[in-house]
Order: sequence, then structure tokens, then C-alpha cells
Amino acid sequence: MYCQYRVFQHLQRRVIPVYLTVAVLGTPVWLSAQGVSQQSLREIVNLIGRGDADAAGRLVRRALEAHPSEPRLHNLQGVLRAQAGDIKGAEASFRKAIELAPDFVGAWENLARLYHQNAETFDRGLQRAAEAYARVLALQPANAEAHYQSAVVCQLLGRYRDSLAHLAKLPPEAQSRAQALAVALGNYVALRDLARTGAAAKKLLASPDLNEADVLQILPVLAEHHRADLAIELIQGLERRGLASTATLERLAALHEETGNLAEARQRYEALAQRAPGRVSPLLDLARVAYNQRDLEGALSYLAHARDLAPSNAGIHFFFGVICAELELPLEAKRSLQRAVELAPENVYHHYALGAVLLYERDTSLAATHLRRYLEQHPHDPRARFLLGVAYFYGGQLDAARQELAVAAGNPVTAARARYFLGRLARQENRLEEAEQELKAALQAEPKFPDAHAELGFVYIRRREHQQAERALMQALALDPDHYLANQNLLMLYQRTRDPRAEAQAKRFEQVQQKRSEKERLLLRTIEVKPY
Repeated sequence: MYCQYRVFQHLQRRVIPVYLTVAVLGTPVWLSAQGVSQQSLREIVNLIGRGDADAAGRLVRRALEAHPSEPRLHNLQGVLRAQAGDIKGAEASFRKAIELAPDFVGAWENLARLYHQNAETFDRGLQRAAEAYARVLALQPANAEAHYQSAVVCQLLGRYRDSLAHLAKLPPEAQSRAQALAVALGNYVALRDLARTGAAAKKLLASPDLNEADVLQILPVLAEHHRADLAIELIQGLERRGLASTATLERLAALHEETGNLAEARQRYEALAQRAPGRVSPLLDLARVAYNQRDLEGALSYLAHARDLAPSNAGIHFFFGVICAELELPLEAKRSLQRAVELAPENVYHHYALGAVLLYERDTSLAATHLRRYLEQHPHDPRARFLLGVAYFYGGQLDAARQELAVAAGNPVTAARARYFLGRLARQENRLEEAEQELKAALQAEPKFPDAHAELGFVYIRRREHQQAERALMQALALDPDHYLANQNLLMLYQRTRDPRAEAQAKRFEQVQQKRSEKERLLLRTIEVKPY
């Protein structure tokens, strides 16, 4: 007979909290008459039950000094070690108990649970758990807990038919309980048995003893087999019965987000935020969803509220700054990103973003400093190399610019833009043939690149190849009618060639200048964000 902190008793729990099985009453055939007294064992078990591990440990150590070959004491020592987090020590104790008493079912159960609960700690942890449970079943073929836990372990090992076979050996009333139905459902999903999957899901959701943990335990299986739809259905079933915790409702919102149902995800994150107005997490979720919906101002509102709640959270300032940059609010972006760098200077992504934003203001020296900080950890990032090259270019460090841009030009991601700046650099140094080659290479990589067309047109003007210049500038304006340099260069061409279209182009360029001035004025604006 056993006194147990049993996991599977009446199928009421699912995965192994703490141990466990300790033989106390009765005298197994392998126990000598001179063994430790039943009263001592009861006292130790009672102390474990009350949570007094120190006192229980002292009694176990004292008893083992007198009875070093008593398997039940080693089993109890394993329980105490497992509860204290000494996983390897617990394994040694359970193994010692089994060595002394090979048919000691309680020790085999505890060893199986140890491997199961700490599978990542052990080499082949789940396989070892399956083997230990198999030993329990060899000794007690009708052991319901061992069959259930074997079913769980087999499912984790991908042995879905073996898992179903163990479930089939449970008593009928146990098979109908929610936790067994949940494991069966996971197996049907993995086996792609659509008919039985649908029936099992309905049966599980209708089960009178349904518990949140029954659903949570099979969510990894559903995720592995891309059944987010079924996961949503099950969690919504918990929600209807009032069984879903806040954490599980957060998972439901995340599932809607993962499946692209951003409107539903946002609605659910809104409800979670209202339920816990002091929490930052749902506000960040809302900001992320709003951003993905391209509601950038809405995202800023959520972040402004989150920033009020957690002003020292560097990630909030970073996200706020990135969105401001997209909204072409460089002053706001710089302010937020500077704060992110102050709060988390070790995060090189903050430095990267701030360096990129500083290029708006042509603060090239400071931009280069932040970009170099990022490149210390990511030396092969072509985008950062490109931006650093641009910073050097605008800062007049042309040799350094050429070196960085040459690296960026070798990567398809940044080739077009890097070649464009190399072309500008060559044109500034009056190496017009090289400039033409670089700009044509930029256009080969990105044909619809108006800046490169406009710059190439200017190179042709410098070389007095007027027809080619007009052709290049017209291509730039076809892509962007308000392109500043293309319009400016076209006016220059018409004036130099005394083209009668010069007067009309001058008026057109004046309009473009006005638009540019207005845009530059808007770039200096700040934004007042009302908190969510």
C-alpha cells in the first residue's frame, strides 16, 4: 500500500508537479524484518506533506546511516532532492532504490516522472521516461497513471499510435475524462484523422470536467501540425465556459494575430488592456498589431500610454522612434531613439536606428559613431555598411565613403543604392566615365530608381551629351514627376541648350521647390500623441 502525492489519481491532474510515490505501509517481500520502522517512514512522509523538507531531510539522513540498504529511504531522499531542484541527485536516489529493490513500483514511477518533467535536463529524457513507465506497466499492467503518462510521453515522442494504444487501456470512465480526451485529440491531429479530430474536439469541449490545462497541454501539438484554427476553437470553448485565464486569452489574441486576423486580434488585445489598465504588455501587443495594420498614429497612441506606465522601458522608446521615422517626424524619432540609447546603450539596434535617423539632419559625424557601434557586433550587415558610407559621403570623408560603399555594392540588398552613391562620388571627383558606369550598374540592379536616372542625366549634361541627358531625366520624371533634382537638371539642360521649353520648366521647377519647402517644414513638426 502506498501513500502518494499522486499525479494521475482519478485523472485529476495532468503533468507531474512534485513527487510522488513513497512506500509506507505494508511490508514488501524484499524488505527485511530488521528494516526501518513504519512509524519513522510515516513521520518522514508527514513532514514532506507539510512542506517541512529540512526536518524530513534530517530524518532521512539519520535513518540512512542506520539502514543504508533500505530502498524506501532512498526513494524518499529522491523525493526531497527532486523537490529541491537537485535533479541529478534525485535520479541517483531513485536508481539506488531500484537497484536495492528492482520491483519497487513507486521508485520506478518517480524515476519516470523525473525524466518526464525534466526531459531537457537528461540525454534522451523522454525516451527514458517511456522506458521507466514501461517498467511500471510490466510490474502493474493495469496501472492507470502509467498508461496515461505513457500516452503523454509517446505523443511528445511522436509515437501517436502508441499513445492511442495506452489510452485504450485506461478504464472506460478514465477514457471519457477531459484530460484523456485532450491527449487523444492531439494524436488524431498528428495522424491527420480529420473525422476523429472533429468528433474528439466536440467531445472534449462538451466534457463536464474540462479544465484549461487539458487544452493547454495539446497546444504545442496543434502548433506543430499547423492547426491554429483548432487551437482557436478550443480556447474559445474555454472562454464560453468561463475557464480561460488571462494568459490563455492572450494566447488566443496571439493566435488571431499569427493567422492574419488582425482586426480580431486588436479587439481582443483591447479587451485585455481594459481588463488590466496598469499592464504594459497588452499595450505593446496593440501597438504591434496597429503597426502591422499600418495604423501608425494608432500605434503611437498605444506606445504613448505604455511609455507613461513604463518610462524606463527602452524598447518602448525604440518602437516609438521607429514609427516616428516612418511618419517622417525626424525630430520626434531622434528624441525617442536617443532616450532608447540612454536607457539601453548595450543594444546596438538602438544605435543603428538612431544613426539612420541622424542622417536626416546630416549630422554625419554622430550618425557614423552610432553606426560603427552597431557594426562592431554586426560587421557584415550590408545595410549598416551602406548607411555608414552615406554618412562618410555627406561628411566629406570620401575615401572612407568609397571603402564602405564598395562593400555594400557587393550585396544585392544594397547594390543599387551603393552604386548610386559611388556614381555621385566619381562625378564629384570629375571621373565622369566611371560615374556613368556606376550609375548604369545602379539602374541595372534597380531600373525604377529615379535618383539614379536624374544623376545620370546630370553626368551627361557635364559631358555635353544632351540627347542622352534629356532621355535620362525624362525617365526619372516618369517615375517621379516631382523629383527635385530631375526637374532642376532638366531646367539646366534647357537653359544651356536654349531650348524654348526652358520657361515652362522654370515654372514647373518653382512649383517643385514650393512643395519641397513645405515638406521640409513638415519634417520639423512635432506630434502630440494622446495616450490610449
